[in-house]
Amino acid sequence: KSGSEAQSVPVSTTEQAKAYNPAAYRVRLTSWKDFLAVLKARYMDSVFKISGMLLLGQVVHATWRHSPGAAAVAAGNAQGAREALSQLTHVPVADACLLIYGELQWIAPIFFVMIGALLLRRGRSVYLIDFATFEPPESWRISHGQLVEILHTVAAHRKAQGLSYNTVADIEFQAKVLENSGTGQATAWPPTITKVLKSVGKDPKEMIDAGEGGEGGRTASRDLFAPTKEDTREEAETIIVQCLESLFARTHVQPKEVDFLIINCSLFSPTPSLCALACNKFKFRSSIKTYNLSGQGCSASLLSVDLASELLRANPNSIAVVVSTELISQSLYHGHEKGMLLQNTLFRCGGAAVMLTNKASRIAQARYRLRHLVRT
Repeated sequence: KSGSEAQSVPVSTTEQAKAYNPAAYRVRLTSWKDFLAVLKARYMDSVFKISGMLLLGQVVHATWRHSPGAAAVAAGNAQGAREALSQLTHVPVADACLLIYGELQWIAPIFFVMIGALLLRRGRSVYLIDFATFEPPESWRISHGQLVEILHTVAAHRKAQGLSYNTVADIEFQAKVLENSGTGQATAWPPTITKVLKSVGKDPKEMIDAGEGGEGGRTASRDLFAPTKEDTREEAETIIVQCLESLFARTHVQPKEVDFLIINCSLFSPTPSLCALACNKFKFRSSIKTYNLSGQGCSASLLSVDLASELLRANPNSIAVVVSTELISQSLYHGHEKGMLLQNTLFRCGGAAVMLTNKASRIAQARYRLRHLVRT
């Protein structure tokens, strides 16, 4: 027994290091870090406001209590109050400062708490410098009637080719939804869909036999109504480049000043990425951190802003750009489920770019401060 106990006791530095178990210390340290992080993130605003109100209340109370005219005013003696206040004009400045220091030194703890809360509050703030939205070209804009014509033409062509297509009932349902959707008569669709208007009224079988739309007969005609990844990439380049150009022009920030670039698009996630497209176009610096988010649906913009805010809070004195878009060149639904048919009538081309920062030199330029961001 004594031999086994002797063997279990570390005798060398290497064995002591191997036997060391830091788990308890790590848990304890992590819990304190989490506590401080939550305190800083959620309660600094409240601590600053409460300490500011307490400080103001204490200053007013101390000034009133020790004022020579306070008793006269409380007693309703206006003449006595005027005489007491006139005596204050003959007190030397040095004596007045010493008197104030002696009376107010006891509120120093609250003052320092307020200053500390202010510094922590400012250190974690994220500001929106400016934003820009996509303005589609006039050639991209179509009316409700033109969209219904496109749906009829695509359905007829796909039927002639033996592919799945929207029936008359499907298109009537989409037209009804479109009429009550609240969208305008000049909403934007990508060129790969609007070009179908050139084939409205033509016989799809004749188009297939003639090989209209290019060389190759059936294949060329099918390509006219089957958008490719290159079509979607052209749509992405048009939207993203315009948003970023407008954003940099509005903010007067150079692309090389950007530290983080985040682009979200749920339906299209190519290789090379959309961030690579933007980096090659605007010549961001080589050390920029890029993030491509896809498959997040309608919450993608919120997730992107949350990611940008976390990156900025972890990296002071930085700038982040978020681009949010959805690419619909290949998103037309040709089935019969009504829930899926809604996307053919509600979604349009669009995009937006925002610039976020925590740089002190850019705070005066900022339009908004990020107050709350909640993810569920």
